[in-house]
Amino acid sequence: MPVPCYQIKDFHVDVAAGHVKVDVQTWTRAAKNTNVGSILQLVANQVVALEGEPMRWNSHGARFVVYGAKREDVETLLRVQSSPCFVAETSCDLSLCLDLYRSPPNAGQEGWVPTAAGKLVSDAKYGRSAKAAEKLVRMAADFVSRHPILKQSLVVAAVPSTDRLGTAPKGQLPARLAAGIAERCGMDMVSLERAKPRAKKQKDLGKEDDPDQHQQCTMACDARGADRTVLIVDDLMGHGSSVKEAARALRAAGFGRVFSLVMVKKAEGTQGYSFNAQ
Repeated sequence: MPVPCYQIKDFHVDVAAGHVKVDVQTWTRAAKNTNVGSILQLVANQVVALEGEPMRWNSHGARFVVYGAKREDVETLLRVQSSPCFVAETSCDLSLCLDLYRSPPNAGQEGWVPTAAGKLVSDAKYGRSAKAAEKLVRMAADFVSRHPILKQSLVVAAVPSTDRLGTAPKGQLPARLAAGIAERCGMDMVSLERAKPRAKKQKDLGKEDDPDQHQQCTMACDARGADRTVLIVDDLMGHGSSVKEAARALRAAGFGRVFSLVMVKKAEGTQGYSFNAQ
């Protein structure tokens, strides 16, 4: 199933009668079936997560009002998370992607063009570039340290290999990202492992296959969660099935809130945008 996603393109925050009002423009290439209500729900859920306690909110068009939030906290959250960052609707309490893997062509260009982050992921993941991997580690750690919700994480975990049993090897990009974030942001690391093979390998999945179903119950975590907040880290998101399965495994191990950060998102499998090519 496609992953509903949005970008915060612009926003305005003001305070009236002690309540925070937010006007938010959330998409650049909106498809006709984009559900504005679900987008605002995702934004408001983040504000609730930011404050750490339940808050009432309601929406009017592209504006929503949150009762109990602080203006400066909301502004910081939306500023850090503005375009090109994507928010994805997965089973995590908050799922973020720093950018698309490739962006649609501008006038005069042929074919889809790798974004800056997408080029780094390609060089590090497939070209084995240590320099590109280090840049991504710095980028990810800096983003986490500035993000008012993600930095609440106490533990970080790397998504294991798609079709290989065991934990993500230390040299693989997700493991390097997780280790870098743990070191720079003062978090502990826990290991997620691929406990059993997927029903089908990634390369064998067809359009009729449900990626979530073929990932189901394939990961495990032996660490004791103790209701701690955990951050899942991965390099590339397609349909989001790996992140969803990682979240399930971590919750089964007793972790509390589950966040995820993925470097780039493929346009394929992205709902809410009128992407006409891949």
